[in-house]
Amino acid sequence: MPLNLANLQSAIQGRVDALGPSSDEKTLLLLSKAIEAAVGNVSVSEVVGAATSGVADLEAKRIAEVQAILDAAAAKIAQINALDAVLKTGGTMTGALNGTTMNATVMNAAVMTADAASPSFYWRESDAPLNGKTWEANAENQALTFRIWNEAMSAYTSFLRFVRNGVASIYVMFATAVRSNLTTVSAVSNTFTVDANLGNEFDLGTISAASTLANIANPPAAGAVQSIAIRWAQDAVGGRTLSFGGNCVNVGGTNPNTSANKVNFAVGKVYPDGKFYYAIVRGA
Repeated sequence: MPLNLANLQSAIQGRVDALGPSSDEKTLLLLSKAIEAAVGNVSVSEVVGAATSGVADLEAKRIAEVQAILDAAAAKIAQINALDAVLKTGGTMTGALNGTTMNATVMNAAVMTADAASPSFYWRESDAPLNGKTWEANAENQALTFRIWNEAMSAYTSFLRFVRNGVASIYVMFATAVRSNLTTVSAVSNTFTVDANLGNEFDLGTISAASTLANIANPPAAGAVQSIAIRWAQDAVGGRTLSFGGNCVNVGGTNPNTSANKVNFAVGKVYPDGKFYYAIVRGA
């Protein structure tokens, strides 16, 4: 019956593969004898040579892999340094840190320019709920559009759009409801002062004595006008008058309803000269 040396040769090959430059002479001698018995004459130097060659191949591969990592890191550092120089000097950056997208947690720069046919800037709110994370500002066809995107970036809703023609601003369009903050105004010695810097909608609350609405503070600068709406209510007694400052002009000619619990509005516009032109909306 012939002797099957396949397992023996496999075992010997495994031991040879595991050899290193520091293998002792006894191990090398025993392996050479085992190989000689299995496959014919072989010298210790041949075993050492095979082991050394295998180790050299592994070392060369390791060096190549490490060098590739170092080269990639150096290229990325060069890109980051280029961006840092741009942010510090206000220069122009070409290329990108990640293909066509540049991601950053914090960026400080006096000027940032995105030059493309349809450039966009995205904000991703990482802790927002699903489909509520991504915001976009996109410039295209002389229009700047603000959008919100779903999670898959497959659908969006535009909510604000600025359209221009050269350097002339044509119009601004809101594609959703527009809400204003309601500013509560408290009386000082029965006198209310509305500060136009605080908003457009004001609530004086319930007046329980004759009161005065002073002239509007901080009217808009020259070339601008501001809409103002002021609400107040009569108390359960009623008959409480609200007088207006000298710069307040009732262009509607209607007086407030002073019956108990009635709500009234003074709605109008304030101009740079401080004049508040208003009309009264009476509570029924």
